[in-house]
Amino acid sequence: MKNLIKNLIQHVLTGLAKVWLKRKSPKIIGIMGSVGKTSIKEAVYTVLSKKFEVKKSAGNYNTEFGVPLSILGLESGNSSPALWLKVLARAFYLAFFDLTRTDILILEMGIDKPGDMDVLLKIVKVDVGILANVKPIHLAEGQFVSLDAIFDEKSKMLKSLSQFSVAILNIDDVRVKRLATSLGCKVMTYSTVDGDAAFTAKEIELVDSGLKFHVYHGGQRALAQLPILGEYHVYVLLPAIACGVATGMSLDETVSALQEFDLPPGRMNVLAGVNNSILIDSSYNSSPDAAFEALKVLKEIGEKAHRKIAVLGNMNELGDFTEREHRRIGKKVPECCDILIAVGDYTKYICDEARTSGMAENQVRWFKDVFEAKEFLKDKIEQGDILLVKGSQNKVRLEILVKELMRDKDKAGELLVRQGKEWEEVW
Repeated sequence: MKNLIKNLIQHVLTGLAKVWLKRKSPKIIGIMGSVGKTSIKEAVYTVLSKKFEVKKSAGNYNTEFGVPLSILGLESGNSSPALWLKVLARAFYLAFFDLTRTDILILEMGIDKPGDMDVLLKIVKVDVGILANVKPIHLAEGQFVSLDAIFDEKSKMLKSLSQFSVAILNIDDVRVKRLATSLGCKVMTYSTVDGDAAFTAKEIELVDSGLKFHVYHGGQRALAQLPILGEYHVYVLLPAIACGVATGMSLDETVSALQEFDLPPGRMNVLAGVNNSILIDSSYNSSPDAAFEALKVLKEIGEKAHRKIAVLGNMNELGDFTEREHRRIGKKVPECCDILIAVGDYTKYICDEARTSGMAENQVRWFKDVFEAKEFLKDKIEQGDILLVKGSQNKVRLEILVKELMRDKDKAGELLVRQGKEWEEVW
């Protein structure tokens, strides 16, 4: 019965979303990638909203259920029948009577298993498609069998683009690069190493004020400087710059607009911690490459810290890559931090490799869940400590630990991920 009702709600929402799209006819920007979709979406929104009336998907609503909600600008009713009745009533009103103007609609396109993209493409016809990367996630049982299978599913959106559409591709990803010469639409590429890309970032550095780099396009150069951590965030900003140019903005306009960009909560955000400590909150999610880069940031900015502490949680949905990738992170840990706090069964591999690579037994602590780790750490943070907190979402939830260790706990609802009522009893 629950599945029947769920399918009915999804069917109704999809139909109403299509009515809204037909009435509004916005240009649709679809964002795909194994990691970084939400940050890219926010960066694209920051750029385009300077010139257009733009609507974006809320949170990470990017599935066959989330995309119709995003199109209509609604939130889930979760498990409440009363809330779902209100959602459907509001959806009906918006589909037929909403008079607000929307020039551009920005959507995340998320896939978890084969066939997911086919479902999304029945809902929306994309005008600008961004493919950021293909990484080893969603490889658990019932999901994808390989990285190539993930790539093939993501490629469907780009292969569906018409000759009048635009594909924006990260050609530093070896799989994504395959599409650069095989699509029937206009292609705009971006890179940090390939000077032949349409948009190239060079002179990338992490300075006291944040991330700094030059972007080159069509014989032009522009300086971008933003108060965010991590050189790898260039891969968030370049597609936003390309998207701005693709919609008629100048290079200087796009880079200038990005000065107002802030990373979404839980994505390497710097927070004041207890006892004059510093928290690098990356608790939203984790994947091997992202964790590796986050550790590099901790090493670089923590040179003058009292202690560098890495709080690392499970990296989920890695399938057969689980042990290998956790061990790869463990091998990196000793050069980047003084203390390792590991949370979740998979992180035993991180601990093992960290010890093998030189960390002493008293520098490594393992906990089965975030509650144990929180209790251990809450009275042990010292002045001048800097903590990186990074882990996956399901069964990890490291934002619970961040809330315990942040100085301004009353701002948790504003600064942290997963603070709504729907998360209070989820575990």
